[in-house]
Amino acid sequence: MFRTTGWERVYNNYYLNFFTMLEQPTPSPKEVVTGNSLEINFLPIQPKYAMQATEYQSLWHGQGPRIVDAFKSITGLPFTEQKIDALVDETKDGYSHSGHPFKTAMLFRQYSRDKLPTIVHELTHRFISEYGLWEKTHDKFGLKNSHQLLDLFYYEIIKSLYGEEAVKERITHESEDKSLQYRESWEWFLNMKPEDRINMRSQILAFATPEQKK
Repeated sequence: MFRTTGWERVYNNYYLNFFTMLEQPTPSPKEVVTGNSLEINFLPIQPKYAMQATEYQSLWHGQGPRIVDAFKSITGLPFTEQKIDALVDETKDGYSHSGHPFKTAMLFRQYSRDKLPTIVHELTHRFISEYGLWEKTHDKFGLKNSHQLLDLFYYEIIKSLYGEEAVKERITHESEDKSLQYRESWEWFLNMKPEDRINMRSQILAFATPEQKK
């Protein structure tokens, strides 16, 4: 019997939502769907990327509430921002970026074939920044790059949402990236015992204090 993976089921539902959305007017900023009090408004920098922005928005429309709930379930903390602008455009370095809480928008590659995983990845960076976790903990825990900290959260969030096979696919995909940082971070993570990952994440969360809106 043919079995679909977690990501395949998500994308099957996504395409149904996407083509339904194409029959409707593009939502204005005031009409975008919120995911459990977190609103993400995907905006094309250039009109030619309107479809790509709609793809991102459709994914957030369908998956946003589940994603936000997963963050809260795993960390015990909410997102401190209620609204985030996310720009869709070309990126100079070929990567998407999480931006900075209350200061700068997120930036997403228009040509990404991994839009949903990218949303979760960049939101994990954003969440970490919202609570200042990298600055407060990387020296104390001997973390060499920000993706080691990210993987402590990202792994559990993807696994809880889409299953074991989906998170394995993410590890394989990111480990093949041209940047060695991704592979080295996942190797570091996978060399830890599961109970040690949980303990470290719990200890790191003890340092969480929200960044203030300025």
